[in-house]
Amino acid sequence: MTLALMAALTPVLTSSPVRVDADDPALWIHPTDGAKSFVVGTDKDDTNGALHVWDMNGKEISRFSGLKGPNNVDVQQGFRVTGGTMDLVVTTERHAGRLRIFRISMDGKLLDVSGITPVFEGETGGAGEPMGIALYRRPDNGQVYAFVGRKTGPRTEHLHMYRLVRRGDLIDAEFVRALGEFSGTEIESLVVDDEAGVLYAAEEGAGIRAYPASPDREPKLLAFFARTGYQGDREGLAVVNTPRGRFLLSTDQTPTTSRLFVYKVGTIASWITPEFRGAVPMTADSTDGIEAIWRPLGPKFPNGVVLMMDSTPKRFAYFDTKAVLAGAGIY
Repeated sequence: MTLALMAALTPVLTSSPVRVDADDPALWIHPTDGAKSFVVGTDKDDTNGALHVWDMNGKEISRFSGLKGPNNVDVQQGFRVTGGTMDLVVTTERHAGRLRIFRISMDGKLLDVSGITPVFEGETGGAGEPMGIALYRRPDNGQVYAFVGRKTGPRTEHLHMYRLVRRGDLIDAEFVRALGEFSGTEIESLVVDDEAGVLYAAEEGAGIRAYPASPDREPKLLAFFARTGYQGDREGLAVVNTPRGRFLLSTDQTPTTSRLFVYKVGTIASWITPEFRGAVPMTADSTDGIEAIWRPLGPKFPNGVVLMMDSTPKRFAYFDTKAVLAGAGIY
């Protein structure tokens, strides 16, 4: 693995700061005007954590406080309900041992619709503390699932998969199955490529594992890669599908200037061994969570946005997606 020297990319803009500890971002995409999309991010304070919602200029729109250690967050638009759909924001509430599920409105407000959502029931200590989350919508029937990681736990069947089910005005999380290997250094970041049907799980000190996402498939390991070249932990993950291919972004969590490792990846139907394409230095400090998309999101982000947690300033940085991929020689 050869890493070229290049100047660190600077963000187009940054969000306003959170109060205690920014951790993980997600994107809600406006259905008709990308410039009106929102960024949802966590402030993972243990006793009074929060979900924040910002616009594409980094201005805070709304906030939901009082959460016990919200760690990672994901967004699922078009969750099917009787008579229509709703858009969901789901976060892991680490110190409550459950998921918190919110409905997000077109004006960026969050409504708590959490029903029965405990995870890793019967587990104690870190094995019962949810950390990472990735939502997955089956392309064949629209059913939505949540893959959840934890602070520590068993070496096999480490991750749990839950089905999101609406009951009345609330949404429950029903256990489906356990899957995934664990070497002992924490699996926090998860991402699902819905279209490709692949779940990626980053273990901080070991590498990235890929599994089939569908509950109809045997959850066998597809690949174990990104095992060398990192200076820090393997943290945030994001998938970007572009006209030049599908790419997985992975954070190398280093102080002052974090790096994004870029891998070309495939689908379940046309699986390829993930191919390293480059490591791009970014002016975001000790980055944990990331999010990315290739889609016009207004005049400031005509090629989409890569969001990165920026640790010391307690905020999220917004980068141009094409600029990031150009750093890896793709554009």
